[in-house]
Amino acid sequence: MQPSTMKVFGQTFSSSTTVGAALQSQYGMSKQSVNGYLASLGILPHMPLSSLSKVQSMKLTVLGEAFYPGVYVLKRKMNKNIQTLVETSAYRGFRHRAGLPCHGQRTSSNAKTAKKSPFRKKKPF
Repeated sequence: MQPSTMKVFGQTFSSSTTVGAALQSQYGMSKQSVNGYLASLGILPHMPLSSLSKVQSMKLTVLGEAFYPGVYVLKRKMNKNIQTLVETSAYRGFRHRAGLPCHGQRTSSNAKTAKKSPFRKKKPF
C-alpha cells in the first residue's frame, strides 16, 4: 500500500511531512516567513500534513496564492537585480560577472569552484 500524499503549492509531499518542512522546501520560503504564515493561520509548523483539516488546507492554499509569487517570478526578480548591479558597474556586479564570491568571502583558501570557472580570465605571469 502506497502512503497517501498531499499537494502544497503544486508540489506533492507524503502525509507524514510536517507543514513547516513542506513550505520551506519551496524556493524563496525562509523559516521566518513560514512561521509567520502559519502563525497567522493558527497552524503549528511541526504538525504533519495529514492532521490538517480541509478548512486549514484551503486557507493555506489561499494564503500561498496571495503571498507566494512563485519560483519563476522570484528567480526573474533575482536575475534582474544582478543584471542591474552589472549594468551600473557596481563592485558586486563585477564580482558576479567574473564568477567570484560577492559577499566578502576569502578567495585564497576557498572558493575553488568559482576560480575554476571557464569564463574567468587567468592572470598572466
